[in-house]
Amino acid sequence: MSEGRQSVRLVRAGLLLSQGRRVVFLEPPSPSEALYLAPKLKEAGRLQEAEGILRITLGRTPWLAILWDELGVVLTRQGREAEAEGVLRKALALGPDLPQVHNDLAAVLALQMLGDQSIAPQLGTLTRDPDPLVRAAAIMAKAQ
Repeated sequence: MSEGRQSVRLVRAGLLLSQGRRVVFLEPPSPSEALYLAPKLKEAGRLQEAEGILRITLGRTPWLAILWDELGVVLTRQGREAEAEGVLRKALALGPDLPQVHNDLAAVLALQMLGDQSIAPQLGTLTRDPDPLVRAAAIMAKAQ
């Protein structure tokens, strides 16, 4: 696909997202389209759509660690930490030099420890943040 055509698709997709409408591709999104759209969908709370775009794209480009990482973050936001851990471990195997993958996997592992509510009182109000990755960062900061 040409860069010009891809840019037009991204502009159209961005407009649809800004209007709260669903984005539908007649052909699978490219990795750059997925990496543009998935975070926007994630921040809009449209986690299932973000997951769908990432999974479709990964079906065509399973070697891209950054796509696996983004999928792991989406799964974490959905409360699916065990599944996210496996996805992030795959991202780590594909991209061991990506610090973001290391950080996201550490956050998911910390969140899984948070499942043990006995440590929650030690963390104070930081663990009440609705974003699980923020809660995990709070756990890691307290542990240091």
